[in-house]
Amino acid sequence: MSYAVGYLRVSTGRQTLGIEAQRRAVDHFAHQHGYNLIGDRYYEEVESGSRDDRPELARALDLCRVYGATLIVARLDRLSRDAAFLLALRKENIAIRFVDLPSADEFIIGILAVVAEHERRLISQRTKEALAVKKAQGIKLGGHRGGTISPKASERSAAVRTAKAVKRARVTLGQVKGWQTMPTAQIAHRLNAMGIPTASGRGEWTYEKVRAAINHLEKAA
Repeated sequence: MSYAVGYLRVSTGRQTLGIEAQRRAVDHFAHQHGYNLIGDRYYEEVESGSRDDRPELARALDLCRVYGATLIVARLDRLSRDAAFLLALRKENIAIRFVDLPSADEFIIGILAVVAEHERRLISQRTKEALAVKKAQGIKLGGHRGGTISPKASERSAAVRTAKAVKRARVTLGQVKGWQTMPTAQIAHRLNAMGIPTASGRGEWTYEKVRAAINHLEKAA
């Protein structure tokens, strides 16, 4: 069974209208298509007028990135006008499904992503033209691009692995509100109840596994 998280969005002043219907739609869609909703299952947001103010969407996307979950959006119009955002999801290989128009998901996302990609290419072309003008004027561009391999490459690789472990721990523990004051065994119980996968993807959360995640965060602090 594939992992998924639901994203619901309502307008300011109408917080109670439609949210339950969206929740039922996401739940039915997930069950129908074999998805296992994890985390808080549904991440609910109230539009505030700022397109960047989406804390619940950020939490949902964290789960998608870490666990390869699919983002299930109840209504297409909640995200359909944000082409750049949809393009970013595609580049990160984050799958997205719209409950109200499942058969046209890839088609619509593709069109919006193409629009965003076209805008990006126009900006890139203008940048290249500006740099060409500066180069013609004798202005030195860029810096040293030698091919020497750093002797600390293995250390950087280890640092990358550590960073990934820290991010996974942060995202995982962050799904349990107030985990900092909870007994470790209780955190494990909550994670299992929320369907959050372990780091290996096998077995359930135990005291030892939660302790290991906490240790990652403590070492990074």
